[in-house]
Amino acid sequence: MIRKALTLVLSAAALVACTTESAGDADNGAAVDDALNEGVVYANVRPASYGKTGEYSWKPEWNEFIATAIRTHGKDLIQGPNEPIAAMKELCPQYATASEAQKIAIWALVVAEVARYESAFKTDDKYPEPGQCTKNLPKELSCKATLKVIPTGAKFSVYQKFSEGLLSVSTDDWERYPECESVRDAESVVDPESNLSCGIAILAKQVRTAAARGGFVLFPSKIQDWSYWSVLTTTATKIKSDFAIDSKLLKHCR
Repeated sequence: MIRKALTLVLSAAALVACTTESAGDADNGAAVDDALNEGVVYANVRPASYGKTGEYSWKPEWNEFIATAIRTHGKDLIQGPNEPIAAMKELCPQYATASEAQKIAIWALVVAEVARYESAFKTDDKYPEPGQCTKNLPKELSCKATLKVIPTGAKFSVYQKFSEGLLSVSTDDWERYPECESVRDAESVVDPESNLSCGIAILAKQVRTAAARGGFVLFPSKIQDWSYWSVLTTTATKIKSDFAIDSKLLKHCR
């Protein structure tokens, strides 16, 4: 997905992630919840690209949405043979020895950093994907020619494709990511829980299929079909810098 990175002007309050270490029962759901409840990501941003002054913040409950998604359909991110330990150690050198709760908190911060540049934390953010529309167009019709024209009585649908919500996902993502079924309509795609859940599904598939590409790369050097979020390429330096600053309050990443 080609996604134009938003130009952000950060306020004096930098993005901060704070969590406490969870000892012992790393596999216990309560331990994960406790770690996230104590480890809230805060931020205030002023998205200049909207042409107006405004502040949008990362909400505490969004961390829990991410945790739930990881536990249900994103376990490849934190355990098993596909877990991208090497890639995550580049961001957090102690990642390999982190507990499950700590790993989820680290991933929550990664997702927050991506959302920061994708949507400026604006839940109803909407961006048209240039030259992209539905795949079910008749061959004789071009996407460009039909983006704004729906023939009378047509038996197919034509619409401009949009990237929407916190992680800039699209309503047709369910075709490639079954867990994104919950974002198939205009209302659900901007729902924070559904949007973040879909984002975790996308990340998890990237991890599961990484072996065929020579290993998981969080920040590809050039935009790839599989990489989905172009900001991880175009804004990689800023995201890494932000994470380095923000993760200082994640005890396990110090």
